[in-house]
Parts: sequence; C-alpha cells; structure tokens
Amino acid sequence: MIVVTACYGIETRWMTRRPGVILVCTPVGDRAPDALRSLSESHIDILLSTGFCGALQSQLRTGDLVLADRVEHLGEIIHIEPSLVARTQDAFNGHGLSASCGRTVCVSQVTGREDKASLAQNGALSVDMESSPLARWAEERDVPFLSLRVVLDEVDADVPFSAEDSLLRSLVSHPLAAIRTGRWAARAGRSLGSALDVLVGALEEGR
Repeated sequence: MIVVTACYGIETRWMTRRPGVILVCTPVGDRAPDALRSLSESHIDILLSTGFCGALQSQLRTGDLVLADRVEHLGEIIHIEPSLVARTQDAFNGHGLSASCGRTVCVSQVTGREDKASLAQNGALSVDMESSPLARWAEERDVPFLSLRVVLDEVDADVPFSAEDSLLRSLVSHPLAAIRTGRWAARAGRSLGSALDVLVGALEEGR
C-alpha cells in the first residue's frame, strides 16, 4: 500500500486516483501523523508526504518541484533513503520532469518573506509544516518515506494563511491575497498532479 498525505484537497486535486494508493488528509503541522492512526497496523510500502511548500531560494518558482533528500526541524535532521530519491529522479527524467533536490526545513507556523530569508541562509531549498513529523513517524515504524512538494509561494512572497485559523477564515480575512494565492495554487497543483502520477506509477512498478 502506498500512502500519500496532504493537508488540502487542492494539493492533490490533479492526482489520478489509483487502487492500492491511499490518500490521507492530514492536519497542518506537527499533528499531521494523527491522521495515520488508523493505518498504524497496516503494511505500508511507502509514505509519501506531498503538498505545497514555500521556496527558500530565488531560483525556485511557483510550480517547481522540490524533492527532499533530508528534512530538518529544530535541529533534528532525518535523511531520506538515497535509493528512493534516486528512483524518483530517474522516473522524472524519463518523463521530462525535474525536481530540485536538497534539504527541506519544517516549521510550526506559516513563514513570511523575512522568516524565509533567515531559513535560507544555510542552503535549505524549501519550507513546509508536515514533512518532518511525518518522516519521524515513518522512521519510528521502519516505513520508507519520501517528501515531494511543489512551490506555492516564492521566496519574496507571503501567503494569507495561518496555522491557527481555518483555511476559510484565512481566505475571508485576506480576499485579494486569496485570489492571488488561488492562481498560484492552481498552477502548482497541476504541476504536482503530473509529478505524482509519474512517481506513484514508478513506485508501484518497484513493489
């Protein structure tokens, strides 16, 4: 069984649904693994953390893919199995796709441009809120893990979301920014959907 996690439906809207692939909607942030409780006794071939991320480097644009080779949170670093990273890159290369590969930083709240500048100083590529807790959950259970994200907000951009507020409340509170972010989300979601179809297909062949 392949388990794909994301926080919001739009993040996986363009992903093809397949038998044997379970899509799990997780809470935002550190509580993301809570959504996996019902699967704790199941055999999971791979846990794939996906969704939107913020860019920490100027070369990354909305819709660009980011493949983590390690995830970091509060100084803890979890390394991703190199063979899985290599298989992902090979699958993408075979379909004319590319993903920037490097370190992803996990945080507990949505980051603005000033926070991104600080996080980027040690070379991290992207920031999200779920990859590290999910990677830790997988590591504790000896479950293979991958994190594939797509850039929503570029390094100099802010998004009108808050981990403390619901998605709806955030959108209502910042209508103009929400429209702009919605355009980014559609572009990023389509890019991610194509990549997930390629990656999941390759993972299924490798089982």
